[in-house]
Amino acid sequence: MGEVVPATSLKLVSVLKTSGGLGFRATALAAILSFALTGCAELPSPDPIIPVDYRACLLTENVTDGLGVNEVADYAMKQAVATYGVKRTVLRSSPAKFLVSIEKLHKQGCNLIVLTGDDFAPQVDEMAMTRPETNFLYITETAQPELIRADRDNLALYQLDLFEAGVLAGHLAASMAELNTVAVLCELPEKRQFLAGIRSGISKFNEDAPYQTQFAVGAKAAADSSVRIAVGCEGELAVRSSDANQSVRFVGYGLDLYLNPIVGEYKKNVAASVIPNVRPRILEVIASDLEGDFIGGSLGSVFANYGNNGLVISQEHEIAFPAGELEELARIARDYETTLK
Repeated sequence: MGEVVPATSLKLVSVLKTSGGLGFRATALAAILSFALTGCAELPSPDPIIPVDYRACLLTENVTDGLGVNEVADYAMKQAVATYGVKRTVLRSSPAKFLVSIEKLHKQGCNLIVLTGDDFAPQVDEMAMTRPETNFLYITETAQPELIRADRDNLALYQLDLFEAGVLAGHLAASMAELNTVAVLCELPEKRQFLAGIRSGISKFNEDAPYQTQFAVGAKAAADSSVRIAVGCEGELAVRSSDANQSVRFVGYGLDLYLNPIVGEYKKNVAASVIPNVRPRILEVIASDLEGDFIGGSLGSVFANYGNNGLVISQEHEIAFPAGELEELARIARDYETTLK
């Protein structure tokens, strides 16, 4: 039984074969590479798509329009519809209703079910074992060694490093904190690892900085800070007249926050986003499953981090990144991935 393999070492199983379906495979390859390279690609142009008898489904533990993995996964499903002509179903659930929700999706004829929600983990193995006719992709932000050891042929994992995402966000925010304070509006229990990573990233920045950047939590701290990290708290993206000259900058996690309509006229305040790059993986899995080439188990599972493009930084928009910051992030991520884990 193998170990979790890096994203870069996974072969594009559905598009590299030379037998049959060449037109579809070429389209799939172009789409996957586009999403992998940009991290924030727009939906494909509305060219005529031939519908296919295939339904891709998404089951999330929380709302699909919230910041983070859910919104990225939901957008990827829309891309799958526009790219491959598949049908999609999106459903919100909870751990208590997980098996009922899976049954509901099963009755709708889902060929592939993408799962997001770390609290689903205790029920995932039994679900995969009792549904061998359905393929599953589980996107998780916590380690799942038991699911990897189970090695189910119809279950692939995409394990994001939420702590490392926080390290990147914290360091980015500190590099842009002109008032020497980075803040979040609240501490969400499900984002504990992200918040721990933020603190670590700020600490890393302080090691070589001529001044010390502080990290604070709460409404007053957020209002008085020069950089605010969006973690999913209600109202955290509002810019009030009492905020420091309305010059507060935002660092996001999820889809590129600059492109999110929720920020409205204050999009100019968005400095950067750390993007959990799950879209290329979802598109790859759907493309391969359409061709009967789904790979599950340990061979089909990926530990996603900055070094293998599982986490990416949004492009610059109206706020330039400090000189050398991207190179420093690459160094910090490399040190973390090779020595600290």
